[in-house]
Amino acid sequence: MLGELPEFEPPLANEMSALRERVKLSIGRLHLSRGDFAGAMASLEQIALDGVFSDQALFDYAVAASREGRAGLALQALNTLQQRPLFTPWLQQVPYARGFLFEQMDRQQQALQAYREAASHYQSLSTRLSDEREQLTEARLIEALRFVREGDSPGQPGSMEAEMVRPEPGETTVLTDAYGRVKVRPGDYSLAGLLATESFQLSLRDLHELYRLRDSLGQWQTQLESFDIMLETRAQQREQRIRETRDALDALNADQWLARQAEYRSAIEDALAREDLRFFMTQEQHELADRLAQVEKTLSQLPEDESTRKQRETFQRMNAYFNWRIADDYAVNRWAAEKQLRELDRAMEVFVDQRALIEQEMASGGENQALAARVEARQVALQRLQGELDKALSAARTELLTLVDTELQQQSQEVQGYLRATRHAAARLADTLFLGRNGAAANPATEAGGDRD
Repeated sequence: MLGELPEFEPPLANEMSALRERVKLSIGRLHLSRGDFAGAMASLEQIALDGVFSDQALFDYAVAASREGRAGLALQALNTLQQRPLFTPWLQQVPYARGFLFEQMDRQQQALQAYREAASHYQSLSTRLSDEREQLTEARLIEALRFVREGDSPGQPGSMEAEMVRPEPGETTVLTDAYGRVKVRPGDYSLAGLLATESFQLSLRDLHELYRLRDSLGQWQTQLESFDIMLETRAQQREQRIRETRDALDALNADQWLARQAEYRSAIEDALAREDLRFFMTQEQHELADRLAQVEKTLSQLPEDESTRKQRETFQRMNAYFNWRIADDYAVNRWAAEKQLRELDRAMEVFVDQRALIEQEMASGGENQALAARVEARQVALQRLQGELDKALSAARTELLTLVDTELQQQSQEVQGYLRATRHAAARLADTLFLGRNGAAANPATEAGGDRD
């Protein structure tokens, strides 16, 4: 049935090839669980040695071959695994399995050597796991992970240049799936199994999201700091404009204008009360009055004669006519003066209101104060969020490190179990070999004594 699947183009072909091998591995394990060791070997040996499931296939093949009585093939599979990095914790049983297989093949000397090598391996691994637990920090954990980012090849996360600046949690280039889980590969086999667990993935996702939030808050903090600089600059510019405005207001002599307005109003009101006709004369009438006054002065200096008398009579008529005109134009002239006073009042009222508004604006902070208040409120909110974020980050780190510590502790216990079993097997086998050599040495002596008898 697998052979009937159609051919596909990369990268779908690679996925289909991995799927075929996964099916073969499942079939082989099914045969193995049913005791059909030959069938298991036939299915497992079809899996490529450079495939994704080659490690699992080799180990299962070694088990099936051993049960089938084909120890040579089993040993060959284990030796192949031994030459590879024992990347996942379950592969740590390979060194012990080699010694056990040699012992089953009655190759006791090689079995003893394999047990001793396995014990050395487990001792070194146990020491390393203990050191990792003691030195476990977030930085070491992140260093042991390989985060996948945009542009990384499927098989190798990051190029040589990328390894110099490795991506870390919180960076926007780190790839995530639809659920926000970070795409990451283990750089340490001790974390391979843990990395596949949902709890670790969720904790790592939370840490990644919290770091992204911290970066966002950092950008917000930078923006608020730029607002502080902007507000300081605007405050300086505002002070400069206030000084210029005050200088301009001082140059207008506003108080002098207000005093003159009051004087003008008082003079008009006094003239109205006295019905002073001449006060409300027009400019033309003032000029004519001045000319009449000059004529009167001139006539007063002339000698008394007939010509002077006639001129004075003419002047009297002209002056009477002038006074009549003033009296006749009084209402019109008074209305014009009052109109000018009303216009002046309105203009001065606008001027006073604008001056008061300017003074109020200069006295208050205006938009700058409102913006500064908003910025300060945002800074307070930001500090509160940063405090909560620090607590959340601390909790996320603790949870993640606890998971890793628990995993390392469990692996350490498993390795200690392998170490005890390996040492016990090595000691047992060494005793067997020692007793065997002593027995072999005693037999010739016994035979020689019998001959003498």
